[in-house]
Amino acid sequence: LVSITLPHSLTSIGEGAFRLCIRLVSITLPETLTSIGKDAFSECIRLVSITLPQSLTSIGESAFTLCKRLVNITLPESLTSIRAYAFYQCASFVNITLPQSLTSIDKSMFVSCTSLVSITLPQSLSSIGVYAFDGCTSLVSITLPQRLTIIGTCAFRECTSLVHVTFTQSLTSIGVHAFGECTSLVSITLPQ
Repeated sequence: LVSITLPHSLTSIGEGAFRLCIRLVSITLPETLTSIGKDAFSECIRLVSITLPQSLTSIGESAFTLCKRLVNITLPESLTSIRAYAFYQCASFVNITLPQSLTSIDKSMFVSCTSLVSITLPQSLSSIGVYAFDGCTSLVSITLPQRLTIIGTCAFRECTSLVHVTFTQSLTSIGVHAFGECTSLVSITLPQ
C-alpha cells in the first residue's frame, strides 16, 4: 500500500485507521472530511506530504505522531481543534502556519520536530500547552501573538537555536522551565 485515494462520501477517519502503514507515501483526502481520529496516521514513517481539506475541523491526539518524513502539511482555516501529540516527532517539518481559527496549542503537539525552523502562530491564540515545542532544536525565532495569556511548563525547552523572544502585554503566566536549556537565547523583550 503506497498511495490511497479516499471516497468523496467520507466525513471522518477513525482511531488508528492507517496506523503503522509503513509503506504509505501519499494519501488524497476528500473535501467532505471533517475529522481525523486519534492515531489515524501515526507511525506512517514514509508519508511525505498530505493536503488537508478545507472542510476539516479537528485532528485527534497523536494523529501524525512519528511521521518522520512528513515535510509539508497545509492546515486549513476551518480547523478549530488539534489534540495533544498530533505532530510529535515529525522530524522533517521545516515550517508550519497554524490557522487563525485555532485558540490553543495542546500539550506536546510539536515535541522533537527537530527540523522546524519557523512557525507562524495565529493572532487568535491564547495558550501554548506544556511541552508544546520541547526539543525543536532548529527553531530560530517565534512571534508570540497579542492575545496570548499562558505559556505552559517546558513549552520551548531545549529550543537550542532560539535567539530572541518578545513577550506580549496580555501574558499572565510563563510555566516552569518554559525556556529552559535555550542555550542560544540572547535577548528577551518584555512589554512596556
